[in-house]
Amino acid sequence: MNTSGQFCAQFEIATKEPLNPIKQDEKKGELRVFKKGDIYFNYGCFPRTWEDPEFIHPDVGVGGDNDPLDVCEIGLRQIETGAVRPVKVLGVLCMIDEGEADWKVVAIDRTDPWAEMLNDIEDVEKMIPGILDSIREWFRTYKIPDGKPANTFALDEKFMNKNYALGVVHETHEAWANLVKSNVEDEAVMSHPPSSEKPTTPQLKGMKRSTLKRNLSVPTIEALGHVQDSLLCDHFALSRALEAAGHVGIRADN
Repeated sequence: MNTSGQFCAQFEIATKEPLNPIKQDEKKGELRVFKKGDIYFNYGCFPRTWEDPEFIHPDVGVGGDNDPLDVCEIGLRQIETGAVRPVKVLGVLCMIDEGEADWKVVAIDRTDPWAEMLNDIEDVEKMIPGILDSIREWFRTYKIPDGKPANTFALDEKFMNKNYALGVVHETHEAWANLVKSNVEDEAVMSHPPSSEKPTTPQLKGMKRSTLKRNLSVPTIEALGHVQDSLLCDHFALSRALEAAGHVGIRADN
């Protein structure tokens, strides 16, 4: 509950709606709330990322949760809902939620007073002792008030370091770009159906993937060139980012 004694509304990015607005989430027709109470860190996501359910991560053995990549920003200031902030990536935790990988990137706003002191996950434990355990326990237990079991975690419940986290960011960005590409190709097929009644395998694959969260993409042919450029630049940027602090943007959900 918050200070007024009420449950806290659970806001999410509505990935099935055009333009992906941030709104209170619904499940089975009911508005969702965090019965556990307030989250004491800024919680958002990285735009242009997607945790692909069909990609089985070799380190965790399960597919993604079909959502953008979540971010826990641990700075001193509360970020306004919907704000976009540049952050430093510090590490990542892999929660297993109902058999799906739900990665939680730990980051800090680049303008935060603590930012210069925090460059990797080890710095977080040293400078802010206990905060990582608190984040893990919040995600472990937040569904228990709803009568559900506690969540579990992969990788021995460890927060992996910055370089590992940047790899996850890269993988999920690449998955998003491939999803957009497949959606654009599907739009082209729908506009100009092939003469054969049986589509080719790539078309079938694209249609299967794009129906998962269709509005994570912009279904225009013009988007295709931008996505291809994004993938090419991202491979180059990742190799450089692994040698320095990761600076990417976070969109706050709550």
